[in-house]
Amino acid sequence: MPRRRCPRGTITYTIKPGDTLYKIALEYNTTPLILITLNPYVNPYYLRIGETICVPEPPIQCPNGTIHTVNQRDTLLTIAVAYNVSYNALKEANPNVDIENLEVGQRICIPPYEPSKPCPNRTYIIKKNETLSSIAEKFVVSATDILILNPEMAPGEFVEGRLICLPEEVPV
Repeated sequence: MPRRRCPRGTITYTIKPGDTLYKIALEYNTTPLILITLNPYVNPYYLRIGETICVPEPPIQCPNGTIHTVNQRDTLLTIAVAYNVSYNALKEANPNVDIENLEVGQRICIPPYEPSKPCPNRTYIIKKNETLSSIAEKFVVSATDILILNPEMAPGEFVEGRLICLPEEVPV
């Protein structure tokens, strides 16, 4: 079935088994009458599985943040730079959005700026051929402690050039 283009302020919904206009209206906090008005081509008594209809766009939850409407020149990078926000922060604030494939007119949440957390202890830049284990050995600390201080990193990400946090030196 062809996908329909929905007017601004609405999104496309694909009919699933068991759907009724009443059930969809409840899900999108609207009424069956509004759904019928938005979709005059749809038989409200016979919804076909796979058929697409237009439904009101649900409000974006964005506590303490800013709602941004994507324009033609926007990219993930331009938005991140304009609002000084990280990729992870954008992704977490928009769990139902493919943040890497933004569409013009799409509304997204820009979370408030939070500076990245600095290392509470000391830092180290990984050198060529070093691994998590060899770094732990070199600094006489446990690899587990290094992982705990670098919670965003998987063991395979401890590669040359990465800045990592290390536990404080233990006096001898």
